[in-house]
Amino acid sequence: MRVACDMRSCARTTTTTTTSNSSSFVAARPPTRSRFARRRLESRASALAETSARALETFDGAWRGPDMAQRSYEWTIELSHEHVREIDDALARAKANGVREIVELGPENFSLPTLGPTLEDMGRELVHGRGFALMRNFPVHRYSSWERCAAFYAMGRYMGTCVPQNKLGHVVGHVKDLGGDPNDPLTRLYTTSAAQPYHTDSADIVGLLCLSQATEGGHSQVTSSVAIWNALVERFPESAATLQKEFVVSRKGEIPVGKEATYKIPIFHAHEGRCAAIYDRSFINSAVALTGVELSKTQTAALDHLDALACSDELRLDMTLEPGDIQWLHNHTTLHARSAFKNEGAEPRHLVRMWVSPNERVGAMPLPEIFAERFGTVEPGPMRGGIRVTGQSNQSLSCPLDAEPMRRT
Repeated sequence: MRVACDMRSCARTTTTTTTSNSSSFVAARPPTRSRFARRRLESRASALAETSARALETFDGAWRGPDMAQRSYEWTIELSHEHVREIDDALARAKANGVREIVELGPENFSLPTLGPTLEDMGRELVHGRGFALMRNFPVHRYSSWERCAAFYAMGRYMGTCVPQNKLGHVVGHVKDLGGDPNDPLTRLYTTSAAQPYHTDSADIVGLLCLSQATEGGHSQVTSSVAIWNALVERFPESAATLQKEFVVSRKGEIPVGKEATYKIPIFHAHEGRCAAIYDRSFINSAVALTGVELSKTQTAALDHLDALACSDELRLDMTLEPGDIQWLHNHTTLHARSAFKNEGAEPRHLVRMWVSPNERVGAMPLPEIFAERFGTVEPGPMRGGIRVTGQSNQSLSCPLDAEPMRRT
């Protein structure tokens, strides 16, 4: 306190001295050019502030978890007996026609007269509306492994192209604990039993079919990334601005042709009137481990604010997926997470996963060009999204019937 008072006293004395002597006062005035320079700086600062304010706009389309929990009838689709009969008939025809490779299936040879349009309508709602849905009553227990994967894959094809989820070219993946080390910067967390923090996947749409639950844990959470952004702008504008700047992100060893092991991309994007997010903190942490370059305090605080809002009671929607449930999500407008789990029963926790690039009937959300760093291209169509590495081709894509460990190269 004494120092502050002394400084204020000194300032007052200086002012009195200069104003008491007219010649000193004139000499102390800044030259005209300096006043103009100061005005230019003030004008520039004002322009930057206006630009920042525009950049930190909020967006429509946000929802809150507690509200959605009260309105589950809006986003839950119960497969009817007719829907299931259509799946049964389509599977029977596929086997009768000698279809062996699941990737050969699609609307042209897996007819779903009423379920197909339902899937397309749901796809449009995912991309252009709420961003998530839950489908129930898929008969997992009376289908073989091939039938489950085939029917699930064919259902996804009604919304678009199923894109590869790893360097092995799997277009149907398996979320299952394979004993991977979650602390290894190259481990993808879906192959472990560890908690999987809030993230987006490398595709427009993700579908998760539950085959079996964990003995304990493994619960799903979904949050509107638009709601997170709006809350950041209102409560933590500095963090919001930081999240619009580039972060270094790891590819975890799955490196496309001509690309590096890491890339740079912001987390939140304003593009053509919509808010898009692309985020996985484990991939950012992996980049830190690989490069040795730590995050700044400002970056860490921004990510902490994002994560805290994502998992807050105010915004989060909890789901417990049961066998036969299919969770569908639009990655650009929702974040999803999974709690840690334990497998102690006869059947371990097992979900079948699919990534979809929307077709013209569903329509894809416009993305900024920088998304091509992760999605390969931002042009809607079969090549948007997925993990694409050297040696992959349409002929190398496959649908394994169970989880397969990935060998490192």
